[in-house]
Amino acid sequence: MFMTLVRHLSILLLLLGLVHLACAQAPNWAVTASNYQYSMTVTAFLNVNGTTLDSEQDRVGAFVGNEVRGVAHLQWVESSGRYLAFLTIYANQVGETIQFKIYNSSSGAVVEVDKTLPFGLDEQRGNVFQAYSIASPALRTGAEIKEFSFANAYTAASTISASQVHLAVDYNQDLNALVPEFTLSEGAGLYLGREQLSSGSQPLDFTETLQLEVLSEDEATLRSYEVVVIHQAQSDADFTASNVVTANGDGHNDTWRVLHADRYRDFTFLIFDANGRILYESVGYQNDWGGYYQGRRLDKGKYYYKVESSDKSRVMTGHILLVY
Repeated sequence: MFMTLVRHLSILLLLLGLVHLACAQAPNWAVTASNYQYSMTVTAFLNVNGTTLDSEQDRVGAFVGNEVRGVAHLQWVESSGRYLAFLTIYANQVGETIQFKIYNSSSGAVVEVDKTLPFGLDEQRGNVFQAYSIASPALRTGAEIKEFSFANAYTAASTISASQVHLAVDYNQDLNALVPEFTLSEGAGLYLGREQLSSGSQPLDFTETLQLEVLSEDEATLRSYEVVVIHQAQSDADFTASNVVTANGDGHNDTWRVLHADRYRDFTFLIFDANGRILYESVGYQNDWGGYYQGRRLDKGKYYYKVESSDKSRVMTGHILLVY
């Protein structure tokens, strides 16, 4: 009795194993090219549930109804650094509706794709940079720059249109090593040439207009943008500074404050008394002068400042009132 039960269990386990093996095996899709007059080619990437497949065991089948019209497995493409399928589809009639199925080797599942493709004689869809998307569910189609600025420079103004990005930075800002920060349509990528850019990670030279491209997640849309960076026109009226210093430690007006002091990092800052004696001098300013000279608190009264650009083309002057 016991041995009979063991045999039955063994047979059951064997059958379950065979069923699992059958389910996990790759489908035997095949097509006889000589049966068809026409063909078209598709260079595609495969995506299932948001994950791009990356095994040479993964494959895609093209179908008209239940009839196999093309089969391809993924191949590593060194020039683009990813796996692609080079699929040839066959037909005897132009305009037939082609459907797709993906075999995902990691799960052993065959996934039907909602997306269809009309057969076109000698057509070629996709390339190694902008491949055709065969995905379930479908990937996103947006390809826009939503926001654009710089990680290492103050952006005074920015305008984004359908094909251009215009930005203004401080008039003395170097343009040859700006680090762009950007927000795109969800899932999209930003490219310079064929190199994908990462937000906030790499400096670029913006002394000349740059041509950037946004590629949608499904790679169906490639939108070009001209990115133009200029220096903001500066005037003395832009300079804003406080004119009262109390230096009493209450956290209010304890130091002389210059608005956006970082914009004037190459300027010389001078503070002097009514007799012209220089009490403070610095290239750039950290909003740190609190009415002291050589460690001694100055008498209350009126003092004067002068802020001058390195080429002496801009000079801002005014007074500071020390109040205790």
